[in-house]
Amino acid sequence: MICNKCIELHWPIRQKALNDGLCIFHTSRENKACDVKTFNAKFFDLFSAYVSGGVRGKTYRQYNFDGIIFPGDIVFFAYFQKVARKPQISFKHCIYYGFSDFSNVVFHNSVMFTGSKFYSASYFTNAVFLENANFFDCKFNDVALFKNTIVNKKLNLARIHAKRNMVHIDGIDEDSVSKIMFDPSEVDAIQFSIQKWPENLYVERRAKDYFIKSETLYRCLKQKAATEHDQRMVSHWHYREKMMALAQLQGGAVWKPWKSITWWYYCCSGFGEDPKRAIKFFAGIFFAAFLVLCGFKLWETGWSPYPDWNKFFEIFAETLALIPLVKSGAVADPSKVSLIVPIKRFVVSLMQIPVSVQIALFAFALRNRFRR
Repeated sequence: MICNKCIELHWPIRQKALNDGLCIFHTSRENKACDVKTFNAKFFDLFSAYVSGGVRGKTYRQYNFDGIIFPGDIVFFAYFQKVARKPQISFKHCIYYGFSDFSNVVFHNSVMFTGSKFYSASYFTNAVFLENANFFDCKFNDVALFKNTIVNKKLNLARIHAKRNMVHIDGIDEDSVSKIMFDPSEVDAIQFSIQKWPENLYVERRAKDYFIKSETLYRCLKQKAATEHDQRMVSHWHYREKMMALAQLQGGAVWKPWKSITWWYYCCSGFGEDPKRAIKFFAGIFFAAFLVLCGFKLWETGWSPYPDWNKFFEIFAETLALIPLVKSGAVADPSKVSLIVPIKRFVVSLMQIPVSVQIALFAFALRNRFRR
């Protein structure tokens, strides 16, 4: 009698059923009637059958291990050493009661762990995923360690179920991190120990509505970094979050980005994170104010082909007076230009607002740079 699960899950190498209608791989842990060592040996035989092609010598493009219940500890490196071809590997909806060790395994083709449950620790140290690796909807009841793991295409950790900081992403290089897919709901479950983060994450580069999903993701990462007192990453994720908010504005057909506070916040100070941008923008405001005051001075004195350097320094002093707490002794002569005095005072008062705001933004950005 053939195992019902083997038929249901489309196993190419089907197994004989035990008394409960399921084979030794799919029956519950209590009904396996063998110890862990014996079970692992039988799994090794199954793996070898896929490698050799079974009795008929068939070439299997996919090694189907869906639904296996592993009763105890198992190390997979020895199994994968036998693989000469590059088959797809499927461990969908498997249950691991003991620790599962995939360390140093090279997955030449896609591997699927979709919907699997890991009740003990799982290790992927130094594992290499040359194609897509799918852990969608997996449940981790214990530590899952991805240390020095190499990801060539995509590592899908979307909708995993785990307690806080249960999944460890440790020592992975910048390029591999950029290929890890996870959602805002997974941020709390993942503990990151990354030396250098990529400029943008997978969801920002691949999702169609990336700016909406990415903004939420970066906000969650920022909040987590804040709770862990990692001010450097708070700054990084805050910047990416606001860039995604700006991308949403740029994607709109009606509202122009330059009409939004977010756009001006970016131009003035890089969202409060870039003091160089802030000082450059301040220099632009200062130069624009200087030109405006030059116009008023020409109105006061009239045009002359010969430069009056005393008037030039008066203009510069009046421009400096726009900066808070800086005073200038330069005054206009009201007896000569009665109309221009109130107009000039009104314009100067208006110019003091952007100057003061920009100085505050520069101080804020400089504070953030030194604090983080």
